Amino acid sequence: MKKFLLRTMAVFISIITAVLFSVTAYATPDMNLVLEDGEHIKTPICYSCTQVISDLGDNGGTFIDASDIFIDKTDNIYIADTKNNRIAMLDASGKYLRDYTNNGTVSGPKSVFVTDNGDIFISDTLNEQIVHVDKNDKLIEKFVKPDSELLANISDFAVEKIAISEQGLIYIVHAQQFMMIDANNEFKGFVGANKISFSLKEFLIRTFGSEIQKNKMVTGQASTYNSFHIGDDGLIYAVANDTKDQIRILNVDGDNLFPSGSYGERIEEDKSTWARDPIFIDVCADKNGTVFALEKHSGRVYTYTHKGDMIVAFGGIGSIKGKFMNPVAVDINSKGEIYVLDSSSGTVHKFEPTSYMNSILEAYTLFEDGKYDASMQKWNDVLDININCSLANSAMGNILYKQEEYKQAMGYYKDANDKAGYSKAFTKYRHECLRKYFGWIIAAIAALVIGIYAILKIMFKKGKKLLDIFYSGGAKR
Repeated sequence: MKKFLLRTMAVFISIITAVLFSVTAYATPDMNLVLEDGEHIKTPICYSCTQVISDLGDNGGTFIDASDIFIDKTDNIYIADTKNNRIAMLDASGKYLRDYTNNGTVSGPKSVFVTDNGDIFISDTLNEQIVHVDKNDKLIEKFVKPDSELLANISDFAVEKIAISEQGLIYIVHAQQFMMIDANNEFKGFVGANKISFSLKEFLIRTFGSEIQKNKMVTGQASTYNSFHIGDDGLIYAVANDTKDQIRILNVDGDNLFPSGSYGERIEEDKSTWARDPIFIDVCADKNGTVFALEKHSGRVYTYTHKGDMIVAFGGIGSIKGKFMNPVAVDINSKGEIYVLDSSSGTVHKFEPTSYMNSILEAYTLFEDGKYDASMQKWNDVLDININCSLANSAMGNILYKQEEYKQAMGYYKDANDKAGYSKAFTKYRHECLRKYFGWIIAAIAALVIGIYAILKIMFKKGKKLLDIFYSGGAKR
């Protein structure tokens, strides 16, 4: 009887737990947000979590300490399942298809890249090599540390992040820069080298400090790259471990095309802890260059236009649907759906763009293509949903500015709190007013000058007459 009661109670608790978890997992997500002057501004939902992929069934099992996610051109999903020593392949719906292990020899893979023809490149991290296999997991070739004097100071080849360019070059994150290797396993150079930022303290110590102070001084080092993505445009979208310029878009010469500045926000759990600077750990981009950067501490995916304008931040830290315990990787499919890999929970969260977000992306694309009238219509759709959308108001200001409607542009710039845009439009509007009413202004000035001259002349005459009367009267006395 006692065992029966215990079993009944256990079943009851399990049912209650399952119900509570189900309610929690599908709870209404928080509003997405944007940052304005460091403040959180809530915005309508831009990305909604519609699926969580975890258990892959009897054949696929679960992910253990997974490190990377890659989505190919047909929207198949590949997971670098590190502790399981495999690359797990899923279809677009998240159904498990197969593993890639190079016949069971892959060890601790931390990155995966799939070419358009379906070949898989695996960073066989613990074996210090890159493995190239075909669709059937048949080995094609291996890449090891290239034989080059320029790489003499590199002690290992434990590759953690790879990507292949359209030219067939293999790009590898190597500390402060990217290493390039060609199809013949030959070293082709570095690109995107980070520079050491100027330090006034170090300069003063080096200039005026004693030998003891100079010896104690730690030499500054350039920031390292955490991850990168080669976009459809051939540019390198990268995230660096720094407090400024954490997000970068690099061309073939290594020049940063992304606006310089600090991105994300400092995270402060409570007043008793130190605020932590944002650390972006992965990045991807859509076909239009929209940037999706995954931040470690907040667990949010920060979304920016290729010009650095923030669109939205979504996700977060938590154990419910749409939030993560330890997010490590992000990628995007052909439909613009975002996938975030959570290493700790062994889950992949799928986010679909809402109609609101699609309107923003379409409006921005139309504007970039010079289709201003069509873009304006789409931005108006956005403002109908969220009249306080700074991006939309600023974009409307930009369109009206290009159409030389400066006064109207000033109104939108004001609503967007776009001081630079407002100043620019005001200067044009002032010049336009001066040019339009120049004749009247000159006439008014001339009339004013003539009027003042006439008044002064009359006053002079009256003053002279009063003086004559005064002195004539004095003479009579």
